[in-house]
Amino acid sequence: MHDIVIVGAGPAGASFARFAADRKFDVAVIDVLELPELWSKPCGDAVDKQGLKGLPFKAPSGKEIKQKVRGLEVFAPDYSFSRLIKGPGYLIDRNIMGQRVMKEAMKRGAEFFGGTAFRDVILEKGRVCGIVAKRDGEKMEFRSRLVVDCTGDLARVKLKLPADWPVSEKVEHKVLCYRGIVEVKDVGDPEVIRIYMDQKLAPHAYWWFFPESRTTANVGLGVLPEDRELLRGNYETILSRFSVVRRIQEAGAYVPVQRPPMSLVGPGVLVLGDAAPTVNPLNGGGLNSTFAAANTAASKLEDVAAAGWSYESAWAMNDYLREGGAALGSMDILKMAFWKMDEGLMKKAISAVPEGFGLGSFSLVKALLDPKLRKIASCFRKTGRHYRQFPRSPEGLGRWAAGLEEIRKSLNF
Repeated sequence: MHDIVIVGAGPAGASFARFAADRKFDVAVIDVLELPELWSKPCGDAVDKQGLKGLPFKAPSGKEIKQKVRGLEVFAPDYSFSRLIKGPGYLIDRNIMGQRVMKEAMKRGAEFFGGTAFRDVILEKGRVCGIVAKRDGEKMEFRSRLVVDCTGDLARVKLKLPADWPVSEKVEHKVLCYRGIVEVKDVGDPEVIRIYMDQKLAPHAYWWFFPESRTTANVGLGVLPEDRELLRGNYETILSRFSVVRRIQEAGAYVPVQRPPMSLVGPGVLVLGDAAPTVNPLNGGGLNSTFAAANTAASKLEDVAAAGWSYESAWAMNDYLREGGAALGSMDILKMAFWKMDEGLMKKAISAVPEGFGLGSFSLVKALLDPKLRKIASCFRKTGRHYRQFPRSPEGLGRWAAGLEEIRKSLNF
């Protein structure tokens, strides 16, 4: 019997294992991949430096850092202007950092089972009591007091849970991304990552160019699943804008882009990362928010254990939804608005960001002059305030969820 079984050793699973093992809990982690292959999902690989502060593990360093970043440049849909948004960060080598985080968890006592595939949950008396897995053709049972679903956008564990549990809420909004690591003759300023709101090449999303060095870049785009036939052709069009010397790696993946679920926990189960999702719905970035959600949940483990691992005590692991959820839920409002914007309104919204300031800085004069932007700003603020009132027990969830839906419906313009 383990205290915790984690399914998936990506950023969510490895970081939660690290944080839980540091608190002396008996942790088992399973993954279909072996240790050298962890954290291999195609991604923009960008991490915000400020967002890593306060986490109980070391920030990226040495070979884990491909490129230091000082800001993000956002280009208007017609490329007529851009805004530079300040903010230090890194482009990381996911594979190197992932192995380091998982090895740190193992040094603290966590057991890692690579080449092990999840098959089913063990449900007894209305709660999850473990999982069934398979390794080398052999069935394995992992009994535990808490099962953590960190299986990415497929949410394999969550799909096996009772549909009426709030944690089982399905992810409705995903973006299909295609990314290449390419060698080019000139990346421009290597410390500025760039996104392009070109709605012809990336409808309802954007394409990006993130320098990893003076000669290599992470380049890609996202589209809605219904536009998947545009993906490869538009990717080639994007690459034609640059003097590509060599294609190093190319791959695609789905990324969830919606608010977090109504609960990260159910009886005997916790969901983190893309499986939840705890991802920024506006830009698809999930590393910082995933680490933060895992840390918040792990910080409650002693209290949950002392209370006998009950559902009511585990509800405290939802505390991330109060502040982190306020940010992610508000960003989902912006995403919903962005999907409805025409090019003119999108340009107005981007132009309301003063040059050189942070993403949270807007010219209120410019924004409030437009009634549609005014409505978006109002829903954005209301959503943040509502998440900060997230219920502290399961009993209050129904009323809170109804209030959130009312705010979201008011966004129509």
